[in-house]
Amino acid sequence: LSVILDLNAHQWTQLSTEELSLANALPQLLVFLHAHIAAAAENTLAVYTAGSEGPTELAFDSLSNDVELPGALDGNKYPPFRRLDVSLTDAIQAAMDRLADADEDMKRTVGTSSDPHATSFTSALTRSLCYINRLQSPSSRILLLSVSPDRAQDYVPFMNAIFSAQKLKVPIDTLQLAAHDSVFLQQATYLTGGAYVRLGDESGEGKRGGLLQYLMMCFLPPPALRQVMAVPTMDQVNLRAACFCHKRMTEIGFVCS
Repeated sequence: LSVILDLNAHQWTQLSTEELSLANALPQLLVFLHAHIAAAAENTLAVYTAGSEGPTELAFDSLSNDVELPGALDGNKYPPFRRLDVSLTDAIQAAMDRLADADEDMKRTVGTSSDPHATSFTSALTRSLCYINRLQSPSSRILLLSVSPDRAQDYVPFMNAIFSAQKLKVPIDTLQLAAHDSVFLQQATYLTGGAYVRLGDESGEGKRGGLLQYLMMCFLPPPALRQVMAVPTMDQVNLRAACFCHKRMTEIGFVCS
């Protein structure tokens, strides 16, 4: 399992008004990742962070033992769980600090073409596919946790990454935490046979109370078991493309032949 976590600071700030801040979401995400590691001895895990600016970082790799655990060992906690908690928490803190500095630099830059409110998933998705291709596991999959709108200027490289995932038979799952849908991520899940789910508040406790339930019930089972489970599916898929010249989503366009 390769997880890509959207760390767009602006969008997480907006989402915190709906009772789902990054501080509330992280413990629930860790429980889900613990469950994946504990489900089978052969399960592997890689976590990548993505933002509006800056490079994609590998926050955790279950195959790496380079993590130094602070303090004495806790006999009541499974060592891989503790290594995951320390690595992911430190990586997210470092990434948020770095992205905050990048946002300040971008605000001072005149004429920038980047959208600070959108996240570029292309680099993280490409690195995840390289990681999966190296493992050559027959049941690999990618889970995207998104809080951002689409970034139209990344349409072509993002679609190239999707086609690579399709060729490798790697399903891309998406959990959209924000209220808006993502056209690009809908297409990614549709073309690769994954699941696209938008987080709602049906639990009665707001989005904060429903995140773990969605993660455990929709994305913990492997794709082979989802055929016998009631995993939510998309009723309609938005297949609009972004024009190459103006980088805007279009419904009808002209194609050069």
